[in-house]
Amino acid sequence: VEEQKEEALTFQPAINHLPGVQSRLKVTSEPESYLARVRQHMQLKEKVTACVRQAQEEKAMHECTFHPQTHESPAYVSRIASSMQIAKSLRQP
Repeated sequence: VEEQKEEALTFQPAINHLPGVQSRLKVTSEPESYLARVRQHMQLKEKVTACVRQAQEEKAMHECTFHPQTHESPAYVSRIASSMQIAKSLRQP
């Protein structure tokens, strides 16, 4: 039954052989270097991914870092703090 179905399928694709046009994978023309090219592509992809990940982490850290804006206290506050410190040291034996 399946053989009859397969015989009914008569489509034959037309393959154009154009001179100068090569496969991107070059599996038939350079089979020995295929795996090396795949490894090289994967290493490049990993480097790009690592760079993107590092840039995202740096951006997140830049946005999350807290930098308070401080200024010197007025002179009278400094005097009060120093007098309180002296008074506290005198109270303790």
